[in-house]
Amino acid sequence: MAKKDLAIVVLAAGKGTRLKSNLAKVLHQAGGRTLVEQVLRACAPLGAKKTVVVIGHQAEQVATVVEPSGASTVLQFPQHGTGHAMQVARRAIGGAKIAVVLPGDAPLIRTETLKALVAAHQREHRMKESQSVETRRHAEPKNARFDQI
Repeated sequence: MAKKDLAIVVLAAGKGTRLKSNLAKVLHQAGGRTLVEQVLRACAPLGAKKTVVVIGHQAEQVATVVEPSGASTVLQFPQHGTGHAMQVARRAIGGAKIAVVLPGDAPLIRTETLKALVAAHQREHRMKESQSVETRRHAEPKNARFDQI
């Protein structure tokens, strides 16, 4: 599967209410960068056709942080959970055959892990393609049926 078939979706629309902060969760910092920046930096070497960040809570501030990375943003409003976020992102990822979906608050995700994930998917996809089976029906001799694979 070529890189043109790969899209990255980063889910960054939530409030992060458990943090008890007025700041959107993905805007908190770790290692000198926001959480969402850390995720985007890990994804960059994958060379995806498209990187889409789903934004919602404090959308303008999150977009300001995200856009310098080259990622596009889509607004999830109102926010109705993860499944709804993917519905919002679906059109933006275009014709990508594979989408890697990541939370925007996972700063410890490593590029190597993401590359291994994509490679494993590609291997599985190739295996399925190479295991296609052709079947034909034969009607010989009379009143007997033989199937051929």
